[in-house]
Amino acid sequence: MKNQIKDGLHIWGLIFSYAMIHLKIMIMLFMKGMFSVRWRISRNSNYYHKTMEATVFRFREGWRIARYGKFYGSFLYKEDAMLHVLNEYLHEISYDETITGLRSKKRDLRKRLFDVCQK
Repeated sequence: MKNQIKDGLHIWGLIFSYAMIHLKIMIMLFMKGMFSVRWRISRNSNYYHKTMEATVFRFREGWRIARYGKFYGSFLYKEDAMLHVLNEYLHEISYDETITGLRSKKRDLRKRLFDVCQK
């Protein structure tokens, strides 16, 4: 009877230790995603920099990377970085639809794409 209890506790101990290791890896990947290159690129825009959206954006990135278990945060190609800048631009455009706002956004987009291409 005691041996059965010991075996049961041993199995539950293994399961618990495996779960804790898995949780630790998930947390590490989450933190890596929170401070990914993608966040560093978007940090330059005033929209993400000055609002709580920045925190939401970093949390979403971290959770996505933790969930898939790979570090997708760094851009492998310039095209990915440019697509991200365009996506961010389209997201910002819905908040400011005046003509002058659109003109300044167009200038800003050109500058950002140029900066990304230079890297």
